[in-house]
Amino acid sequence: MVIAFTCAVLVLLGPGALQHIGIPLVPTTEQLTTWLTTTGGEAFWMTIPLMTAFYAGELAWRERDAGLGEIADAAPAPDWVPPAGKFLGLAGVLAVLQVAVLASAVVVQLRLGHRDLELGLYARVLLGLQLADYLLFAALAVAVHATVNHKQVGHLVLVVAYVLTAFGGELGIRHQLLTYGGDPGWSYSDMRGFGPFLGPVLWLKAYWGAWAVLLAVASRVLWARGTERGDVARLRLARRRLTPRVAGASAAPAAATVGLGGFVFYNTNVLHAYRAEGEAEARRVAYERAYARHADAPRPALAATRVRVELFPAEGAAELRGTHLLVNRTGAPLGAVHVATAWEVATDSLALDRPATRLVDDAALGHHAWTLATPLAPGDSVRLSFVVRHRPRGFTNAGPDASVAPGGTFLTSAWLPRVGYEPARELADAAERRLRGLPPRVERPTPDDVRGARVMVEAEVGTAADELAVAPGALRRRWTAGGRAYHAYATDAPIRDDWAVFSSRYAVREGSWRDSAGRAVRLAVLHHPRRGGNVDGMLRAMRAALDYHAARFGAYPYADLRLVGHPGSGQSLHAFPINVSFREDFALMAPSRDPRRVDFPFGIVAHEVAHQWWGNRLTAADGDGAALLSESLAWYSALGTVEAEYGRAHVERLLGVMREAYLQPHARAAPPLLQARDWLQAYRKGPFALWTLRELAGEAAVTGALRRLLDAHPEGARPLPTSRDLYRELRAATPDSMRGLLADLFERNTYWKLEVRRAEAAPAGGGAWRVALDVRARKLVVDTLGVEREVPMDERVELGVDGAAAGGADAAAPALYRGTHRIRSGAQRVVVTVRGAPARALVDPRRLLLDDEGEDNAVEVERTP
Repeated sequence: MVIAFTCAVLVLLGPGALQHIGIPLVPTTEQLTTWLTTTGGEAFWMTIPLMTAFYAGELAWRERDAGLGEIADAAPAPDWVPPAGKFLGLAGVLAVLQVAVLASAVVVQLRLGHRDLELGLYARVLLGLQLADYLLFAALAVAVHATVNHKQVGHLVLVVAYVLTAFGGELGIRHQLLTYGGDPGWSYSDMRGFGPFLGPVLWLKAYWGAWAVLLAVASRVLWARGTERGDVARLRLARRRLTPRVAGASAAPAAATVGLGGFVFYNTNVLHAYRAEGEAEARRVAYERAYARHADAPRPALAATRVRVELFPAEGAAELRGTHLLVNRTGAPLGAVHVATAWEVATDSLALDRPATRLVDDAALGHHAWTLATPLAPGDSVRLSFVVRHRPRGFTNAGPDASVAPGGTFLTSAWLPRVGYEPARELADAAERRLRGLPPRVERPTPDDVRGARVMVEAEVGTAADELAVAPGALRRRWTAGGRAYHAYATDAPIRDDWAVFSSRYAVREGSWRDSAGRAVRLAVLHHPRRGGNVDGMLRAMRAALDYHAARFGAYPYADLRLVGHPGSGQSLHAFPINVSFREDFALMAPSRDPRRVDFPFGIVAHEVAHQWWGNRLTAADGDGAALLSESLAWYSALGTVEAEYGRAHVERLLGVMREAYLQPHARAAPPLLQARDWLQAYRKGPFALWTLRELAGEAAVTGALRRLLDAHPEGARPLPTSRDLYRELRAATPDSMRGLLADLFERNTYWKLEVRRAEAAPAGGGAWRVALDVRARKLVVDTLGVEREVPMDERVELGVDGAAAGGADAAAPALYRGTHRIRSGAQRVVVTVRGAPARALVDPRRLLLDDEGEDNAVEVERTP
C-alpha cells in the first residue's frame, strides 16, 4: 500500500513539480532525478527513514508480539540469520520502492510527451546513490533495535539518530566523519554530468558502508534470542557469540573503517584546512580589523586586463597569467598600491613593473600592498602582473569546487586580484557585527567606488580539444596546439569589471541584429546540444530588447551579445557585459505550454539584456537603493519590451503573474523603495512603481527621465549614481498633480486598501446602463518595524466596468468603461454610464496602486430590469 500510494502521489504531483514560477519545464531525466532527490526528495528523506525505523521495530518484534518468540528462537538457525533476514527484508522493500519510484518518474515523462528517458541515469541515482543512503539507515535501524531490545525506546533512538543525520549541520555537527551516512553532497547536470562530485561521495559511502558491516556484526552478537532478556544475560551471550571467527570477520570492515576514515580525514583536514563553524566569519572579521583603515585610501583605477587562461577540465584545474593596467585618475600623486587577492584560489607572482617596496604580503587574508619608489603621477599608469592557480587536491569536507570540469567550466573575474580594500568581505549582519565587537557597517558610495571600473579585456583561453571557450568581447582568433583548443577574445569598448570565462561542448545558435544606423551586432545562444527547445525564443527576445533599448536609451556599444549556458540546477541568469550567463535548466522552459498564455522566459531574457544598460552602462553606487537602479529598471524595461513585441494584453498578463509574489506570505515592514534592499522590492515593487508612473504620467515622461539619468552619468564616471539621482529625474518629469503619488511610490512604504463592496446597474435607455459602484478606500504607510499608520487619501483612481466574456473561460472580458475619479478615504458611491450590459465593476483595474489584498478589487454587477 505504501509503495502504491507513493507511486500515485508521484504520478499526480510530478507534472506540477516540473515548472519554474509556473512555467512548464521540459521533463528531462535530470529534472526528475533532481526533484526526487532534492525538492521532492525532502519529503521522501523525511518519510522513508522514519518508515524504515518503524518497520525495523515491527520486524524485530514480530514474533515476540505474536507470542511466538520462543518458538522462533528455538529454530535450528545460526545466530546471524534473524538480523540478516530482517535487514534483507527491509532492503528488499526499499529496493522495490526505488524501482517503483523510477517507474513512476518514467510514467510522468511519458504523460508529458517526453521520450528521452535515460534509464541509466535513473539507475545510478535512484538505485545507486539514493538507495545506498536508505540501506545505510536500514542497517542502523536493525542494529539499534537489536541493541536496545525495546520497541518504543528503539523508535525514539532512531528518531534522534535521524534528526542528527538530517539536521546535524544546523546543530553544529558539520564534519562528514561525524554524521552517520554523511557525504559532501552531489549534483548532476546534463552539461557536466556528475563532474567531480561523485568521487568524494563514493569514498564516504564506502566509509559508512564499512561501519554498516560493523553494525551488522553488532546486530548478530546482541540479537535477543531465548528467554533471558536482562542486560547482564545478554552481555554474557554476546561474549559467547563473539567467537574468534566472528572477531576475525570483523577485522576487515574495522580495518576498512580506519583506512577509509583516515583517507577522508587526510583529504578534509590535511590537504585542506577544515574550517569549523564560525571560522569563515572570523576570517572576515580579521580582514576588516587588519585592513579596513585602507578602505577610503585613494587608489589607481583598473583600466585594462590581459590574461591567458589555461583550463584543464579533466583535472579540474586552471591557471591564469596576466596583467592589470592601473591608472591614477585621482588628480593627486599616489604613493601606495593596495591589492586584494581571492580567497578561493592561490595567487602568486604579484609584481609591479616599477620600483616598489612590499609593505604587506598577507596571503592568508588576501591583502598585499607596496610603496612606490616614485609616486604615481596623475594620469600615469603601472602594471600589476599575477598568476592565479586553481588545482584541486583531493576533496574538502564541503565537497569539491566544480568551477572547472569537463563539459562545464564557469569561472569569473572575481578570481583575479582586485585593487584596494574589499568591503564585500565585511560581515553584513548587524547582530553578528555587534557580537564580534565591530562598529555598525555604513554603506556609503565613495568617489572612487570600484563598482564603476570600466576595463578593456583581452583573454586568450586554452581548453580541451572538444570544447568551445567563451570570454568577453569578440572572438578574434581560434586555433589548436598540443591537442588543445585556443580562443582569443578582446572587447571593442570598455566593460564593467565583472565578467566570466566559460568552456563546454556547446551547440551554437547564431543570429544578428542591426541598429538604426545599420551597425551589426552578432547574436548567439550557446547551449547544451540536447537542450535547445526554446533557443529561437531566446534569440527573438534578444533582438526585441535591443530594438527597445537602443531606440530609447542609446546604442548598444559592443559587436557581440551572447546567452551562454553553464552547469547548475535552477533557472537563474546573470548579465555579465556582452555574455549573459544562464543555468542550463533555463533552456528547458516551455512557455508555449504555459496555461496563463505568458511568455515569461521572453521577459526574463529581455530583463537580462536590459542590464547592458541598467547595471553595465549605468552602474549604481554601492549601498541602499542600488537595486532600484539595476533590477527594478531592468524589469521596467523588460515590461516595455514585452509590450512592444506582444502587445498590451500580454504585458498585463505578465504583470498579473509577477503580482503573485504578493500572494505569498511576506512582511509589509520595509524601507522605502529609495532604500530598496530585498528581492521583493527590487524585482517586484520597484518595477510596479515605475510602471504605475509610466501609465499615469506617460511613457515619454519616464523614458525622458531615464535617458537624462544615463546622459548625466557616463559609463564609470564618478560619483556613481544613487537612487536619489533617479528620483530627482523622475520628479522633474512628473506633473505637480502627481507629486504626492510619486512620493507614495518611492519615498514612503505605502499600501492602498481598495475594494468595491457592491455594484448596481439599471438601464439608462438606448442600450446604455447606469452603474453605481460602492467603493471603500484606505491608505497606509508602513515603517521598517511594521507599524502601520493610516493617512488621508484624496487622489484620482481608475475605475472600470467590464462586460461578459464571450468565447470561453479564457476569453478576455470587454472593457466597457475606464476612467479616473477622485477617491477619498472611507466609503463613497461613484456612478458611471456605460454602453453595453455590465458584468463586473472594478476599482484600479490595472492594479496600478500597490494593494496586496487585491481579491476584493472587483465585484459582480447586480443588474435590475
